[in-house]
Amino acid sequence: MGVTPRPSPTDPALRQARRKWRTLLVVGIVLCAGPILGLLATPIGMALSLRQIEEMKAPTPDDLAQGPRLAMLAAVLGLVAGAVGLALVCLSYAKLQRLRREASPGPWR
Repeated sequence: MGVTPRPSPTDPALRQARRKWRTLLVVGIVLCAGPILGLLATPIGMALSLRQIEEMKAPTPDDLAQGPRLAMLAAVLGLVAGAVGLALVCLSYAKLQRLRREASPGPWR
């Protein structure tokens, strides 16, 4: 029963895999800012909606519902982006740690 050799830290395939997972980690971190951006968009959208309604002479119920609908959509999309970002961060971090363990010298795996 032989011992499987560890890949060299300078192995091109290992470097490419690390680069890919680091890129996904950064994308995940950026997506984690989604809920903050969604929460910021909500009051801005509401304020713009109320200003538009104020300028109308006789707003209809559809006019009243359009602004809050868009503001809440921004919040929901932000939450979805944050969830996807969190999943990417967790997966990328785990893969990078595994790649680091595989390439590090030592008897343990």
